[in-house]
Amino acid sequence: MSGWVKAATTSAGRAGLFGQNDVAEFGFIADATVQLWTAPGGAIETTLEPLEWTHLAVVSDATGRRIYVGGVEVSSGGAASPVDSSGFTFNIGGGGIYDGSGNFFTGQIDDVAVWDVALGQRTIEELAAGKINPIPLPSGSFGIAEFELTDGNRLNFVIEGTVPFVDYLIEESWDLIEWIEVVDLVGEAGASRTSGTYVITDPALPKAFYRVRKLE
Repeated sequence: MSGWVKAATTSAGRAGLFGQNDVAEFGFIADATVQLWTAPGGAIETTLEPLEWTHLAVVSDATGRRIYVGGVEVSSGGAASPVDSSGFTFNIGGGGIYDGSGNFFTGQIDDVAVWDVALGQRTIEELAAGKINPIPLPSGSFGIAEFELTDGNRLNFVIEGTVPFVDYLIEESWDLIEWIEVVDLVGEAGASRTSGTYVITDPALPKAFYRVRKLE
């Protein structure tokens, strides 16, 4: 698994980042300590205070388990292959990682990917350096390439793959069922990337989801 993490504050214990409860659990097991726990295998961990964007990756194969920070291996432990299964789902940001519910992470998470192979050192280095993207946009498609939460609960978006003078909508959902329009963008002339800003109306919500669609 891999992804980018930026903490808003120091994280409380058992704040999940990404993973699946009772299978592969990854997050802040304590303040400034991230842990990978797998069944079988148990826990490996390292010290971390990611108040700025930090790339994290964890690998498990027949030779062992490893945690990478910024493309550098910082912790390792015995093998846990194959890992167990469970009735829980894969989650991002808590809500079913270290426990069946709760234990949410406070901050931002981006570009999370789950791999069906054990990534090598060079691939992880290139992910951390931004040389490769785990979720590339297919040719001719569009999507949210970047977003950042700034002061005043302002969420800044960059949409990649846009067409000049074509309308795009950013939509928000709290449950992945109902979606509401929050930003209306027009593709910028002479560019394939278009930016916009949305002021979050209810910052107390534990999580929100965003998507972009093109108006026909």
